[in-house]
Amino acid sequence: MKFACEKNLLLEAVNTVSRAVLPKATAPIMEGILVECYEEGRIKLVAYDLSFGIETEVPASVPKGGTFVVNAKMFGDILRAMDNDTVTFSMDEHLNLTVSCATARFVIGCMDAAGFPILPMIREDKTIEVKEDMLASMLRQTLFAVSENNATPILQGTQFRVEEGKLELVATNQYKLAIRREPFLYEGDPFRFVVPAKTVTELTRMLKDEDDIVRISLAEKQIVFELKNTVVVSRLLEGNFLDYEKILPTSFTTVATLKIDTLKRAMERASILLSNEKVRIPVRFSFEFDSIITSCRSTTGNTLTDQIKAKIDGNNLEIGFNNKYILEILAASECEEIMIGLNKPNTLMKVTPVEGDRFIFMLSPMHLKG
Repeated sequence: MKFACEKNLLLEAVNTVSRAVLPKATAPIMEGILVECYEEGRIKLVAYDLSFGIETEVPASVPKGGTFVVNAKMFGDILRAMDNDTVTFSMDEHLNLTVSCATARFVIGCMDAAGFPILPMIREDKTIEVKEDMLASMLRQTLFAVSENNATPILQGTQFRVEEGKLELVATNQYKLAIRREPFLYEGDPFRFVVPAKTVTELTRMLKDEDDIVRISLAEKQIVFELKNTVVVSRLLEGNFLDYEKILPTSFTTVATLKIDTLKRAMERASILLSNEKVRIPVRFSFEFDSIITSCRSTTGNTLTDQIKAKIDGNNLEIGFNNKYILEILAASECEEIMIGLNKPNTLMKVTPVEGDRFIFMLSPMHLKG
């Protein structure tokens, strides 16, 4: 087997599929990457940990095809150490791979591809196509709310809900709730599925703000995302997702419209004061007339008071929130202004764009003493 490939292209592909490699597997082959060389001029790289897999291709010169499994970390380290040039590869009958570039020459042992797990065959029961930049935005704006609590496994992922005219992504940890909606051309039967947080995280790293199409195919217990040159396969989470529509308020007694940047700076200042606290201390929000007064006090007696200009409609209100959660919501909003809806000091806060409901963020308040 012989092939040659441009170093940077191959290294990028290795870095991509390595995200699905188990770093400390019980079997050495599970720490490897399957490399398949095709004489029509391409190399396919595959990594699969039995629940999450990535497959990608790069162009190459392949005089003689073949397959092998190579340790992912070693392969990546070798490529990173090579000059930015064409790297040539050849393998003998004992699965010894020679890697050459300029004056450097490595010889490393590889493994038989026959022992590598095969990516599951996906029966495309339901398939949708989404623009890459839109999917990237939707994933970014919901990922921050995914639960890390092992007691509720179904909430450790993002729910995709597909129905006529709408695509909706939802994530929640029962304190934070993020909903992201887009008009969507779909005329089939509605369906929904939950993608694990690990898969969503890796997708956000791979997706670009481009106009390419991502094909999403659903089958029993599996989901496939087909990007431009890469395929991501993942198991799905099973169970009943939170019935979040029951907790969405429809009216408010206090509504504030404000610029994100002003609230963000206030929360960053609060974070300085509260950075060393071992217990969660709420930031107090007082909605009064044409401003929001924020204040907090550390356990050592240090205090901060801040004022944010806002348009306030309705009743004056005092309520407390976790400043880190507020910052997460602001970072996910991806706009300049937001609208905040409130009712009582012990009810959820709703955050939306000033116009429409492209995104909806809900946040539980913290108890205020005094």
